[in-house]
Amino acid sequence: MVARLAAIIVAVSSMLVGVSSSIDAAQPVRTSATPHAAVVGLPATPAFDGNPCSVPARDDPTCPVWNRCSHLSSCTGDAPDPALIKAGSSYVVLSTGTALGNSIQVLVSDRIDGGYHAWPMGQCPTGSGPVACRLRYGSSAFGIDGRQGLPGWTVPGTQMAPSAAFVGGRWVMYFAGVSTTTGRSCLGVAELDPRYRGSGRAISLPSDPSSPPLFVAPGSSPGPLRCEPPKRYGTAVGLVDPSVFVNPGDGTPWLLYKTNDGSSPLPAHLLVQQLTPDGLHLTGPAHLLLSQDTRVFPWQQTIENPEMVIASGGFHLLFSAGLWDTAGYGEAEAACLGPAGPCWPPSARFLTSTATAAGPGGASVLRVAGALAMAVAAWSPSCIGYPGHGSPSGCTTGARRLFVGPLAIG
Repeated sequence: MVARLAAIIVAVSSMLVGVSSSIDAAQPVRTSATPHAAVVGLPATPAFDGNPCSVPARDDPTCPVWNRCSHLSSCTGDAPDPALIKAGSSYVVLSTGTALGNSIQVLVSDRIDGGYHAWPMGQCPTGSGPVACRLRYGSSAFGIDGRQGLPGWTVPGTQMAPSAAFVGGRWVMYFAGVSTTTGRSCLGVAELDPRYRGSGRAISLPSDPSSPPLFVAPGSSPGPLRCEPPKRYGTAVGLVDPSVFVNPGDGTPWLLYKTNDGSSPLPAHLLVQQLTPDGLHLTGPAHLLLSQDTRVFPWQQTIENPEMVIASGGFHLLFSAGLWDTAGYGEAEAACLGPAGPCWPPSARFLTSTATAAGPGGASVLRVAGALAMAVAAWSPSCIGYPGHGSPSGCTTGARRLFVGPLAIG
C-alpha cells in the first residue's frame, strides 16, 4: 500500500511544484509463533469475486475511465485495506479502490464470509440489450466518479485505507488522502449521508447508481484531521492507515494511524489519538503504540494497518508487517495495556502466506454473536503484485483478494 501511495504522492507533488456457518465450523488453533493470537486457515475461496460480466474488460462499460491498472481485467476482485462492518442486517466492506483509481470501494453481502458484491447496481450489455448487473470494478463511497461529497482538501483519486465505526449516533468513515497543498498523505473523515440512515445502525442502500454519494464531508470538519505526527516521529513524513476503535468500556472513540506515507526513509510508528465524541476531530496528545525495529525484528520492513481489538479481557494491537507486494507480508499482534498503550512487540507474525493467500495483511476485525471474524487482503500465490507496477512475479492479473476467517485471541 505504501509503495502505491508513494507513487501517487510523487505525481501530485510534481503537479503542485452473528458469524456464518462456515466460520462457526472452524475452530481456532493456537500457533506456537506467538503467545496471544491465532487464526484458522483462511478460506480457499475469496469473499469477493469481482462481479465478472460476460464481456471483455476493454468493452465493459462498467469499468471506470479512471482505471489505473495496465490491464483492465487485472484488478477484478481487488479489495486491499478492507474495513469490515455490520450495518443492520448487511455486512459492508470498505476498501482501497485500486481499480477505481484509488477511491473508496463499497462491497455488500448478506453474510459475513462471502458473497460480497459491488454497490450499487450497474448496466451490463447482453445480446438482447443492457441488463442490471453488479459492477465489475466496485463503486466509490464518494459517488460514481469518486468526487461527489469528497472533502475539498484532498486530491481526487488518492483516497485509500478506510475505516468506519458507529460514532455519535451515525456511521463515520476515516481515510487517508493526498493533500492538495502539501502533496503528502493526511488523515480525513466523512460521515454517512443522512439520506442513507436506516433504523438503528442499518444503512439503506439504493440500487440507483446515480444516487448521491454514500459518505460526504462533514460541514463542521472541512479540513484534514491531521497531516503530520509529533516532530519526534519525523517531519514531512505524512500519515496513512487510519483505524477507528471505540472502547466498549466507556464509549470513547480513538483513531490509530501510521507515520510515514512512503515518502521518507525514516522508521514507521503506529500512533493513537483520542477523538471527540462526535468522531469528527482529534483531541489530546498522540500516544506511541509501536515503532518499526528491523534490527530486532528483520520481518518489520515496515509496520502499518493498525487495528485495536478487545479480547480475553485485554487490549490487542493487530498490524501488518513486511512489504505489501510480496509473499513475505503478514499480520502480527501485540498485547497492550490500554487503548493508548503501551504495547509489547511480538517476536513473530501469527498470519503469513497460505496455499491460497499470499502476503495477507490489512486486517479488520468484527465481533458478531460473541465471535471474532477477521477480513484481510491477499494475493494469489501464482500472481503477486499489480501489473505494470513492478510485479515481482511478472504476472498480468494481480489483485489483492478479500478473505474473511475466524480469529481467536487469548
